[in-house]
Amino acid sequence: AIIRRVSKQKGDGPLPVDADVFRELGVESTAALDLLFSLEEEFGVAVPDDAFSSARTIGKMTELVDSLKGAA
Repeated sequence: AIIRRVSKQKGDGPLPVDADVFRELGVESTAALDLLFSLEEEFGVAVPDDAFSSARTIGKMTELVDSLKGAA
């Protein structure tokens, strides 16, 4: 839901987990910061900048947040 809101994707079906959030879904600069802060706030984690920028797909972002939640 967060990625859909930030990327301004329409519809309510699931987004493909292998979609590149930045290239395919069009999340750029300010929207990327909004995504980062929204993930941190929603899941109560601190996402390192380098890990965030390398987690380019929805699936990789999900794995990253899950691993950070498990470390907390």
